[in-house]
Amino acid sequence: MKKLIPLLLAFLCLAGCSQTKSHQNTAKGGEKMSSKVLFINASQNKDGNTVKMGKDLLNGTSYDQINLIDYRIGFLGQKLKDDQFKEVTDLVKQADTIVIGTPVYWHSMSGALKTLIDRASEDTSSNPFKGKKLYFFMQGAAPTELSKESTVYIIQRFANQLGMELKGTATDSNQLQKLKTTLENDK
Repeated sequence: MKKLIPLLLAFLCLAGCSQTKSHQNTAKGGEKMSSKVLFINASQNKDGNTVKMGKDLLNGTSYDQINLIDYRIGFLGQKLKDDQFKEVTDLVKQADTIVIGTPVYWHSMSGALKTLIDRASEDTSSNPFKGKKLYFFMQGAAPTELSKESTVYIIQRFANQLGMELKGTATDSNQLQKLKTTLENDK
């Protein structure tokens, strides 16, 4: 663990110091996206480590970002009058590429991401995810191998069930750089 801390700090500095060529936060309320790449931040922090990793991954790519924490999305089976799941899926419809980043909370993805996956899997007849390219990464201080494997497995099943092309996953900084290369080569 002591060996990982300097490596993690160096990576976070690199991620935080990098600049994006073009980035625009997508406002709530059904606005049009300015790009065809949508970064879904599944962290409770709008400018935390997950966002820093997303910026590093997408450096040089024009993208829009949404923070799931900004949307009220009910749990599977819950009927909320002010549910905003459709607002999120309307943005997904506009994108060709989806990048999802999540922190590791209690050895798995964030609850916000799990809720989004549950809801997206609820009704596949009006599937806005179908045909999208999907890139996924997770970040955390020291996720276990089991938490990495189980989270990636869920993302693989999610992509498969909804007809997305899973281009790659990253569970550490080395894999994130490989994922960045894949994303750049896919432009």
